Amino acid sequence: MHHLALLLALSLPFTLPAAAAPKSKAPAPTPTVTTPPPSPEPAPRFPPVPRGEVVDDFYGTAVADPYRWLEDMDSDAVKAFVEAQNGATRKALDASPHRKALVDRLQALWTFERWGLPVAREDRLFYEYNDGTWDQPRLMVEDAGAAPRALLDPATLRTDGTVSVQGWKPSDDGRYLAWGLADAGSDWQTWRVRDVTTGKDLADELRWVKFSECAWLPDSSGFFYARFPEPKGEAMEETLGHQALWFHRVGTPQSDDVQIVATPDHPTWGFAGEVSADGQWLVVTVTEGTAEKNLLWAYPLRTLDLSKGVEATARPHLTLFGDFDAAYTWVGSHGTTAWIHTDKD
Repeated sequence: MHHLALLLALSLPFTLPAAAAPKSKAPAPTPTVTTPPPSPEPAPRFPPVPRGEVVDDFYGTAVADPYRWLEDMDSDAVKAFVEAQNGATRKALDASPHRKALVDRLQALWTFERWGLPVAREDRLFYEYNDGTWDQPRLMVEDAGAAPRALLDPATLRTDGTVSVQGWKPSDDGRYLAWGLADAGSDWQTWRVRDVTTGKDLADELRWVKFSECAWLPDSSGFFYARFPEPKGEAMEETLGHQALWFHRVGTPQSDDVQIVATPDHPTWGFAGEVSADGQWLVVTVTEGTAEKNLLWAYPLRTLDLSKGVEATARPHLTLFGDFDAAYTWVGSHGTTAWIHTDKD
């Protein structure tokens, strides 16, 4: 039986007394300069929006939905509507005499080198880098004593630039990189595993991932991640529910993944897993919706059965906080003592 003592780190807001404002002489009046207002630019003329005849009956109440036709994104009518709207907008923007000055100024402000925070794994350093002209940063890796190299460049993933890297995490030994890819701005992600030495992806492909990071085991043999069941209809239209936390072993198909945490009786609950820095605990944050309140569970990794034959609901865990009454964040642990940050009371 595992017992985990808890030390709460409370965030206590306080206000410093305001310093007395120094007395100063009234400023001398400045002459008023009257500048004539700029002449208003003509408002763009947008194409008309046709209204449909759809009316729904909700328990005897008729509710009109004249723009239902716009929900069919693949229809010729919607494509023509979007093209006409874009054309009107483009015409108005291009006609503005102020546009070039704004574009030049914004480009001057945005065009500068920037680096993300580095992540160290064994003798390797991982970080994001943008030279100031790229739409998306590249993930760089530096081996000990070697020059940095691009490990992941979003610009090479698709020529039209409609995919983006939504997350990445190297394994504890720096051998592998788990990374997530989103298509055309979608929340749905596909996660892959890349060999850091060769820069090539393995065959691993994890689909139906959303609102999830990954948490590697200390031995780098695999990681935990959260995903939803495969949609039965259109992925963009289906109601989300029944997210579960899974374990993926590197080099195996997704069909072999092991379900670790699931709550069939609470389909709206979501899960985020992390492995404690000492490698002793799988810490699971349980959320519901967007409320900043959560449950906090802990699974002892030394005894956690990662075999596929065990039901998720049968895996024992410690309930550190079992009510949605505050936000609880795992800070760290040492032995059987854990530090938790909370805003409770």
